[in-house]
Amino acid sequence: MDEYRLICVKQMKAILEGLNKFSSFKEIRTEPKKFYTFLECINSYDMGMAVKFGVHSVLYYNCLKNLSTTQHQIYLERALTFEDIGCFALTEFGHGSNVRDIKLTATFDEKNKEFILHSPNFEAYKWWIGGAAKTANMSCVFAQLYVKGTSQGVHCFLVNIRDKATHLPYPGVIIGDCGPKVGNEVIDNGFIGFNNYRIPREALLDRYSFVSEEGIFSSPITNPDTRFATVLGALEEGRITIANGSQVNIKQNLKN
Repeated sequence: MDEYRLICVKQMKAILEGLNKFSSFKEIRTEPKKFYTFLECINSYDMGMAVKFGVHSVLYYNCLKNLSTTQHQIYLERALTFEDIGCFALTEFGHGSNVRDIKLTATFDEKNKEFILHSPNFEAYKWWIGGAAKTANMSCVFAQLYVKGTSQGVHCFLVNIRDKATHLPYPGVIIGDCGPKVGNEVIDNGFIGFNNYRIPREALLDRYSFVSEEGIFSSPITNPDTRFATVLGALEEGRITIANGSQVNIKQNLKN
């Protein structure tokens, strides 16, 4: 399994180098028809590789693009050039489709102007996160935001989970492998836990919510239900991509 995953990463790098000879991944990613044609071609060769491209380029990149502001632009550029490899950390071991009840907390520390990410128990570990076990160094992480002791609901944070020099998790970040999967072992699904892990105030993806240095929460969307729906609505392309990939796989299997 480890060898298969390593080979897949090398193949991805070779494909990206090939693209750069006549175009760029950035150009392809910003043109939907080209991008989804690219994914379909990859999928017909190796479904696992297509999923790895999709996890980074659809789930992570789209979340960052749709929920961030100009202060996060550098991370968008790094995602398009694969300088960063990202994953999408929403699902928890005890909370799958029940997004509103996820248990990971992000508590604002007014003194140090930081958020503290903490998994109160094992059920609050992010689970089955594609790319987390071996590949990703960045993650879009969803957590319950607490400011001045008050819950402000589910919000997304841009989190550095691994040291790029050593590729080891930072202290306070617990990462593991969910194990092999029949027919698609190349996807390194993993779990992520946080033990009072501190991230900067700017880590909050703040298109729809903002926390000032003084710990004042504000949002252009005053209704919490509407705000929650808006945040999740920004992720629709990921769902569409998964559905599209399923159709391609069905056609391929029928052909075989």
